[in-house]
Amino acid sequence: MSAERAAHRLALEVERLRAEGVVGQAAIARALTERGVPAPRGGTAWTHTTVARVLARAAA
Repeated sequence: MSAERAAHRLALEVERLRAEGVVGQAAIARALTERGVPAPRGGTAWTHTTVARVLARAAA
């Protein structure tokens, strides 16, 4: 799967989280980790920096 496609899928997940009231990159990172969403490099732990980078890629 391309990085752009993965970023787009994550952006959709982030929109769902925001609709649930989860805002801020740190809160989004916690929610993604709790939900077991795989991080871009295959791990399961998300950081606010990783969220910011993926969202920036999705916006590009």
